[in-house]
Parts: sequence; C-alpha cells; structure tokens
Amino acid sequence: MGNSVRSNQLSRRLLIETAILGIAASVVASAADGPNIDRLYPAGGQLGTSVNIQLGGQPGKESLQSWSSLGQLEITIAEDKKFATIVIPENVQPGVHWLRFFNASGTSALRPFVVGHIAEIVEEESNDLQDQADEISDEAVTINGVLSQAGDVDICRIRVPAGRTLVASMQANEDLGSPMDATLQLLNEAGTVIAQNDDDHGMDPQIAFNVRTEGVFYVRTFAFPSAPNSTIKLAGAENYIYRLTVTHGPFIDHVFPAVLDHRSTSAVTVCGWNLTEQLQTVGVTSFEGQQTCFGRKFALPHNLYGVKHPSHVESTVSRAIAVNSSITGRIAVPGEKDVYMLPGIKDQTLTVSVQARVFHSLLDPVLTITGADGNVLSEADDGGAALYDSEATMTVPADGLLKVSVEDRFGDGGFRYFYALTCEIPQPAFTATVNANQYLVNNAEAVEVPVTITRTNGYAKRLTVSLEQLPEGVTAESVVSETDGDSSKAVTLKLIRDENAPAFCGAIRVLCRAEDCGDRQLATAAIENSKSTTSEIWLTVIPGEETPSKEGG
Repeated sequence: MGNSVRSNQLSRRLLIETAILGIAASVVASAADGPNIDRLYPAGGQLGTSVNIQLGGQPGKESLQSWSSLGQLEITIAEDKKFATIVIPENVQPGVHWLRFFNASGTSALRPFVVGHIAEIVEEESNDLQDQADEISDEAVTINGVLSQAGDVDICRIRVPAGRTLVASMQANEDLGSPMDATLQLLNEAGTVIAQNDDDHGMDPQIAFNVRTEGVFYVRTFAFPSAPNSTIKLAGAENYIYRLTVTHGPFIDHVFPAVLDHRSTSAVTVCGWNLTEQLQTVGVTSFEGQQTCFGRKFALPHNLYGVKHPSHVESTVSRAIAVNSSITGRIAVPGEKDVYMLPGIKDQTLTVSVQARVFHSLLDPVLTITGADGNVLSEADDGGAALYDSEATMTVPADGLLKVSVEDRFGDGGFRYFYALTCEIPQPAFTATVNANQYLVNNAEAVEVPVTITRTNGYAKRLTVSLEQLPEGVTAESVVSETDGDSSKAVTLKLIRDENAPAFCGAIRVLCRAEDCGDRQLATAAIENSKSTTSEIWLTVIPGEETPSKEGG
C-alpha cells in the first residue's frame, strides 16, 4: 500500500481496517477477561465450620461467581474479590471438593478445597525456629500453611503421651497441586532430628514415630521445587500451600481388603496407628466406584476403592486365587515372596495385576506368573496406571495350576508393604476423554470439542457421542464413533451458538452410549496439576448482542 497511503480512499480503508481490528481485539480481550484464581488459602476446612479464604491470582474485572463440584459448599465472595467465605455444613462429604471461580467472560481452572474432620488452624509467621513454633494443644490438628518465600521453614510444637504414635502427614503436591517437594522432620526438645521423610505418598511426606517417653516434639517442614532445577536452596512461593495433619490419635494408613465388592455390604479391617479395638473393624455399605468414607473417629478421611467381583484377604491356610477376584496381602518382612495358585485353562486369556502405590503402599511390586511346567510365562514390573504397579495379560498355554508370586522390587517389606492382587478375564470396554475441561463460545463460528475413544479388549460397538445439558441457543449434533477406522479412536463435536443465544456459564457433559446395549459413560477431562479428572465440562457463552444472562451448573 506504500506510496498510495496518502490517498483519501485508502486512508478511509485503513481507518476501517483499524476499526475492525479494534473490534476483534476487544472481543479477544473480553474472552481473556475471565478470572485466573490460581490458589486458595487456606485450602480446606473442618466440617461444620465457616472458613475465610484468600483468592490468589487475578479475579477479573467483572462480577465474580463460584461453583463447587458436589454443590455442598456455601460460598460468598467479598466485594473486593480477594477473599471468600466458605460455609461447610455438618453433612458435607469429606475429602476434595473442586471449585471454579467464573464470570461472564470465562472461568478459572479448577481448584481443590479439602474438607476434613478435625480442628484446623492457620500457621502464624514467623515460625521458623523452635521458640517460635506454632502450639498444638489438641490430640489432632490440621495446620494450613504456606512456604511463601525461598528459605521459608515452618515449625509446630506438640506434647505427646508415652505409648502413642505421633503421625505427621502432609497434603500439598498430591492433593493440592502445589509445585513443591516437601520434607518433614521430627525434632526432640534438644533440636535433634529423630525422624525425617520427603516422599511418602507421591512427593508428599509422612512420619509415624513411636513415642516411648512423654515429651514435647517439634515438626518442621521445608520444600524444594517439584520440578527440579539447578538451585540447591530451600524454595518457597505464594502457591507453596500445604495442609499438615499432626496427631497422636487414631489414624488410618490402609484397610484390608484394599478393594471392596461395591455390590454388597462388607467390613474392613483398619490398619494404622493409635487404634482401639473398637476402631479396628468398620462396616461399609455398598457404594459405586470409589468412595471417601470413615467419619470423625480418625484424623483424616480415607478412600475406599470398589470392584465388581469378590474380594478377600490373604490366608495362611489357603494360598489360592480364583479368576475374577481380588486378594489383599502384605509383604510383611524383607525378602518375603507371596505365592498363590491360580487354576489355568488352556487358551484362556487372563489379566493379572498388582496394585500398591495407588493406595500409597510402600511396595514396589514385581509380579511373576509361572506355568504348570515351571516355565516363567510373564514377569511384570513398573507398569499400568500407577508408575510402580504391575500388570500382565497372557494366554494360558495348557491346563493346570499357575503360580502367581508377588515380591518387592528391592526386597523390602513391612507393615505398609501391602497390595491388592487381581485376576480377571479381560472384558471389552471403552473410555472417553475430552482434551479440555473448559470451552468458550464467543462468536458465530463452531467451537470444536475433540473426544478421544480408547477401546480395549476388542470393544467393537458403535458409540453415539453427544453433548448433554447444553444451554438455550447452543447446539451440537451428536456424532458416531464407528467400530473401526479413524472415528473408532476419535471424534469431534461442534458447539454452535445461535445469534440470539443468551450469555451462559455452567457445566455440560459429554455422553458416550452404545446403540445396541446399555453401555453408557461420561467422558472425562484432566484437571490441571492433578491426577484427578472431571466429567463436568465448563462452558462459557458470550452473546453476539445484549441478551439476558443465564447461569447453569
């Protein structure tokens, strides 16, 4: 356009183009005006209390609203949008509740808020030294803290009676997504470190120390970055948020059996510390999938895992495992190897798995399957969904008893080296995942929602994939995932907004269903900085012109 820019005609054209670019920029800016609440502090609270939390990050310019995954928390946001009050009713489910903070232009990432049973406090700075330590006067307390700057160290002080086990357990990287690799140290009154741990459940530490003589003990914590770098200094930042439970009262480490047949009522044996005889057996009602259970008699809530087959515990009388069943066992002493007999039928396909780390067991399992002739048919180490757990799928070569053995990779053993051994005939199945847990529609063009279909064990049914709970003025045609070809692995839904569609902020779902049977499943999306997933996909609709706003959820 160079030499002609002085002409009136092209000048007018340049002004028009500039105006168009300005409008486009304002649309992008509007879409970018959604909040970015990247941390909550404190990151949890006790049942039956009200908690004032700080909203870290950028709240955006527009009115800020909130949403919780289970709809059980009452959240009121302050006018300055820097704080919120969360009321936690007595009947709320313990464990992690996922929160969103949103406005008409978008939403923040999901943030975890943990509901606990016991009393909670917020650390008071400065508490770097023993004579500055936060005082714990109760039998069990959860401390909400933050290592806010490089070199930060936090210390608390507790008196423990003789004969009790002092347990200090941290939630930070694993449950809160905090980018920290914390260390816990236990000190005596002289300041000597008498116990230390840095990686117990994932990167989060835990200490269990048997107290022989009543006295005062100090729990000290500090951290390094979860993503290693070239520095060797203690790290800290505003998002180094943690919850530290310190107790000499009842504490659950694990249960036997580790997995339960969720179709029937049963009981579990509680394994942990400071447990009375009455607390060592707990009845469990039937439930679906994974359920957080156990009430206020224990310092922390505990997760149960459901299966669709019988589940037992190991027995010294019988070392047999049946097809389509699970057994919970323990490598009780170093060097121990547990061996089970499994009836094998020629040409039968079996999947045998050992789960341990998924339950926060210390076992690094090695699984070996030996045929009736003594030949090793399969050996598995470090595979499956959990990094250190093991799984093997094999075809039985001949009729006869198979030997299935479980041992620790490094020959270790002890109270916390437990596992769940499962043998199943693989069944055809599918899972569906969405590539994001939030979408924004801000113009008339279609917004694509890619869905990945993973078929296992020969699953060969046509699936209809559709978007459910869409708001007024937004449509998406269902699509079919065929039994083979590209669509068997991935399909794309398209969100289309009518020109008169009102504004909307709320959750929608992606449903996959087989056309000729009852197979139905909601697609899930990953949650940022977490191992968890969600089926609640957030949708923000920005209207093309002024229309009423609607909030969903």
